[in-house]
Amino acid sequence: MRYLLTNKGKINYNNNMGVSDLIANILIMLGGLAIFMYGLNAMSGHLEKQTGRRLRKVFSKSADNRILGVGIGAGVTAVIQSSSATTVMVIGLVNAGIMNLHQATAIIMGANIGTTITAVIISLPIMEFVAASGLIGIILMFSKKRKARDMGKIIIYLSMIFTGLLVMSGAMGKFAQMQSVRHFFQLTANPFLLVLIGLIVTAIVQSSSATTGILIALSFSGLIDIEKAMFVILGINVGTCVTALLASIGANVNAKRAALIHLMFNLAGMIIYFVLLSFSVIRNGVVNMLNAVASILSAKGAAAQIAAFHVLFNVSVTLILLPFIKQIVALSLLIMPKGKEKKSQYELKYINERILKSSPTFAVEQIKKELLRMAEMSKANLDIAVKAVCEINLKQLDEFTEREEYIDWLNREIPLNLTKISALPISFEDKLVVGSYYHVVSDIERIGDYAENIMEYAERLDVEGLKFSEEALSEIKTVINVMDKLYSLSIDGFSRLDLSLLEDVNKLEDEVDTLKQQLTDTHIKRLGKGVCSALSGAIFISLVSNLERISDHIRNIFYSIRKYV
Repeated sequence: MRYLLTNKGKINYNNNMGVSDLIANILIMLGGLAIFMYGLNAMSGHLEKQTGRRLRKVFSKSADNRILGVGIGAGVTAVIQSSSATTVMVIGLVNAGIMNLHQATAIIMGANIGTTITAVIISLPIMEFVAASGLIGIILMFSKKRKARDMGKIIIYLSMIFTGLLVMSGAMGKFAQMQSVRHFFQLTANPFLLVLIGLIVTAIVQSSSATTGILIALSFSGLIDIEKAMFVILGINVGTCVTALLASIGANVNAKRAALIHLMFNLAGMIIYFVLLSFSVIRNGVVNMLNAVASILSAKGAAAQIAAFHVLFNVSVTLILLPFIKQIVALSLLIMPKGKEKKSQYELKYINERILKSSPTFAVEQIKKELLRMAEMSKANLDIAVKAVCEINLKQLDEFTEREEYIDWLNREIPLNLTKISALPISFEDKLVVGSYYHVVSDIERIGDYAENIMEYAERLDVEGLKFSEEALSEIKTVINVMDKLYSLSIDGFSRLDLSLLEDVNKLEDEVDTLKQQLTDTHIKRLGKGVCSALSGAIFISLVSNLERISDHIRNIFYSIRKYV
């Protein structure tokens, strides 16, 4: 049966699309959307996985130069094809204290520019060619070379993106023949409604690139023109902020401010352009300029216009607001003052579920920050324990106990998060890193356990009313001085992935081994002379043995980087 809803709500049986055709067309359109979304998300995830470690280094070295920050944000986003992923990384770095709000703001601005590359690519007159190139990608997947297989995946994902667009535009083209559909899009001309549609759809799919792709598919079928599409794009740029806002949940106040800045920046751009486009003279001038761009690119009508406007919007808004970064940051501080942050007794400071799901490769770096924090806690307890045993002073026992419980908690929580990361799509190199971190957690926890042993020695000496001789104390300080150097060098090498420190680390650890043997021998001689009691002598020997084992675990932390550097 042929039917169509007229503008009065009645059924028109003279249309050329039946019920079965209508249902089939809807299913085809949804299938095209599924192919498009999968290809887009898979390519973004694959590119992030392959370049994640390098991108983290680029971010962490970003300077206060706002132009450089914009360039970094645009470049990284263009590579991984996801402004959401870039923004989530930035929020994580702000949360970790590695990046300040001024740096974050510049990079977020750049990310908005970088995300336009997707729309530009899919608007070019190469759709059918790229869609067919998936065959080349499949051939490359059979290669023995890893780089060729990686390239094959990228080509396949690109092919899926363009194939999905072709399928969607084909289905929408058939809908465009229906008078009721054309009438609906003609009625949907209210700028506020168009902005709201773009905002809501992007907030749901959490990808501005995906929503822009859908918009371009609509333009191919002639269902939407550039004047309407411009307002939808304004909404798209606000809707993409949802991902960053969700990523900031559970983060510190500065990370929340970074997400707020992202929202303020896009809202400001939307308001500026909404006001400008309300004037027909300006709107017509923009449309004429976009027509010229489409003509130069020899691209497909409204699709090229949409891509060009997406670029124009993000570049111009960045240029307008870039000089006001300090004011934007100040406004975020005013809206979200410091206040008193609720601090849990036990918490992971640098990692959360949002970071794990949104950016697995970045999560690997955040876990490293947790390990370094855990190492600092173990070293702090070691220092307290050594001081206690040397001075027979137990004033810091409660502080020691609380920190030891925290270390034990981290020893459970960090491996759980490592397991979660292992199940996510990360590169082979990152899998090696994650695998090594299981051992690093164990080594750090063992340092804490030996510190606990040393604290127990202090308690025994206190109960028995004993203490070490001045000569014994001097020997302990000698070992500790070497261990402090070993710890600093090992943690520095682990943090910076600097294998050039290997020889120095080995020398220091060997020196601790030598000192252990020397101190044991000299203390046995002191026992023979009656300088020390039997109980304090036994404790001294156990103490030195514990210190030597701690040095082994400190060296193991450094050694862990040899598996992937």
